[in-house]
Formats: sequence, C-alpha cells, structure tokens
Amino acid sequence: MTPITVSLAMAEKLKIAGWAHAGSVHYWCPRLMSEEMVLVHSSAAWVDADAILSDINIAAPTAEEILRKLPMYQCSSSNDGKFTIFVQYGKKSEAINKTMVGDSLSDAAAQMYCHLSTEKLL
Repeated sequence: MTPITVSLAMAEKLKIAGWAHAGSVHYWCPRLMSEEMVLVHSSAAWVDADAILSDINIAAPTAEEILRKLPMYQCSSSNDGKFTIFVQYGKKSEAINKTMVGDSLSDAAAQMYCHLSTEKLL
C-alpha cells in the first residue's frame, strides 16, 4: 500500500527546503518515552493543538498538499510501483524539463518541491 504522506526522511528534506510547518494535517512526532517517530493526524482527540506545532514535530504533507504548490505537472506510475512527477518551467524556447521519481506519489512530489525551492522557482 502506498503511504498517504511523505516519509520521515522526505519530511526532513521538505523542512530544510522551507515547507511551512503549520497547516499540515499529518506530522511526524516522537513517540512518548522513545526516540521513534510516529505519524500523527493533527485532529486526533489526544493531540494537543499547540504541542503539534512544536519544533520537535515535522510536518508530513500528503501528495495533494504538495501538488497544490507545484507549477503545472504530470504524474504517472509504473508497473514497478514507482511514481514519476514531470515539470517543465522557464520560457518556452528555453524550457527546462525536470523529472523526479519516488516510491510514493507524495515522496516524488516532495522531491520536486525541494528541487524547485532550491532553484528558487516556487
């Protein structure tokens, strides 16, 4: 089954790329009494709304949340379970094509977001 959110590793890269911490539906949070990180839905009854925005938690956006921030794109999946995001940017005569592949649609979209953010294209 494909995960709905980005992986913990990709969430950390998104944070570095400037992804907004507030406003996500899901967060990677440390499990109580452990160093393990678990995925938490921000509206869970036991989640403290202020604590979810703590710096120890990392926003874990869904593919949809990320795709809304990208310029026009194309998505596809292959028989091997990989997902591909394709974006073309720049002037038509000098257009740059960029493709990112991930194990999930959310991770592929996150890779594209990180690339476009680094290139200052968002």
